Amino acid sequence: AHDGGGAHDGGGAHDGGGAHDGGGDHDGDGAHGARGEPGAWAVQLAFVQIYMEGVHDLLAPGNTVEIRETPGEGASLAGCEWVDVASCDNALNALRAGERRRVTAATSLNDASSRSHTVLVLSVRGRRGACSTHGRLFLVDLAGCERVKRSEVTGVAFDEAVAINTSLTCLGRCVAALAAHGRQGRPPFRESKLTRLLSAAFGGRSKTILVVSAPRAARRSAARR
Repeated sequence: AHDGGGAHDGGGAHDGGGAHDGGGDHDGDGAHGARGEPGAWAVQLAFVQIYMEGVHDLLAPGNTVEIRETPGEGASLAGCEWVDVASCDNALNALRAGERRRVTAATSLNDASSRSHTVLVLSVRGRRGACSTHGRLFLVDLAGCERVKRSEVTGVAFDEAVAINTSLTCLGRCVAALAAHGRQGRPPFRESKLTRLLSAAFGGRSKTILVVSAPRAARRSAARR
């Protein structure tokens, strides 16, 4: 599900040699790699939402999920459900099941406004002889920044909007600090759960892409200016 004013962030982190994620080691038995060697590759996915500064498993809601620092890998998910991916259909079914559990609410601007950020993590492990590699792809659907005067939310919905806006502000500060190459100090990754989880997708050999979904009304307004 996409909000009209939402943004989508794709970040990849690549680690070499024996890194382990919160879902435990997976040896890839029965998986087939890009070159067809049996047992060479293993793909898993986890799907969580960050709601009111808590991390919640969208594939197994009863799990208690934490963000932990793993040597050689950085921030990773611990305690969440990792699903073995055997096909695109397998991955899409897991994505659809998780999306149905995402927190939404009606506001004056949107009948089904996302009240959380979602993070889909794809973990790919490869092994050839004594050599192993591990890469991660983070697919993030950010809840849109909300102007409470326009959305007219109150109570819990107001608290949700504050949490969303605060985490987006922190993300912006992290990006600005990285772009300044140290002139603005260290990026404040630990100030929100969103930025802490995504810290592994910034810097080093990682690549980050931001996709912004702009509604037609916004594009027409910008053209008039």
